[in-house]
Amino acid sequence: MAGVVGYVGVGVAAYVVFLVAGLPAAVVLQHAELPPEAGWDQARGTVWAGGLEGPWWRGTRLDSLEWRFRPWRLALGEAAVQARLAAPGLELTGDVAFGLWSRRLSLSDLHGEGTGTGVARVLALPVGLEGGFRLDLAGLTVPVEEAPSGEGRLDWRDAAVTAGPSVGLGRVTAVLDDGRLGLEARGGEVEVDGHVELVAGPGYSLELLLVPTATAGQATIGLLESMAPSARRDGRHRLRHQGRFLP
Repeated sequence: MAGVVGYVGVGVAAYVVFLVAGLPAAVVLQHAELPPEAGWDQARGTVWAGGLEGPWWRGTRLDSLEWRFRPWRLALGEAAVQARLAAPGLELTGDVAFGLWSRRLSLSDLHGEGTGTGVARVLALPVGLEGGFRLDLAGLTVPVEEAPSGEGRLDWRDAAVTAGPSVGLGRVTAVLDDGRLGLEARGGEVEVDGHVELVAGPGYSLELLLVPTATAGQATIGLLESMAPSARRDGRHRLRHQGRFLP
């Protein structure tokens, strides 16, 4: 009996979603409760297939956001869209799904490329970035009460961070395996080894070992000392930090 009720519930939810999907995007978004940090110039199309021109988030303007509804995901109890986000120096495409019952957010087949300037701008980072990024994320699941988990890879070429002085990192790779993100940087002024553990919240626990190379200037060494004052005798700096991805 419980199984029948479950199927009926999914069917009703699917019917409601189909009804909403045919409505103009501008009408639905006009009545939706959205955070005050979000906005756009114009909405076009329908909830099924549409887009936003001139979207912005927390004061950062983007070029466009487009989406297309994925009806087959309703059978999995999810409302999902294939989305494309374009911004100066950044482009992302992938599937975004939200659990109708679990309230779980899922990303899949997410691919993107961008410049350091574009990524820093969209994420509103307090430091500058240089180089080029490539992201290939097979999947990422963010449950309501559990730790996020997924599988994917990020490559950062000709990497550099500008925080006062510009610190070259060479080639940076980040590999996500379940709830652990392994980090490595080689070929720059600073070599990096470490990981990020994803925890419920969603949050993170970061631990890095930063090692200045022979090419590191005094400004770079001074920056490392300010970030992680307790250096080991061999000059290695260990950095630990915990935080949340959302305020």
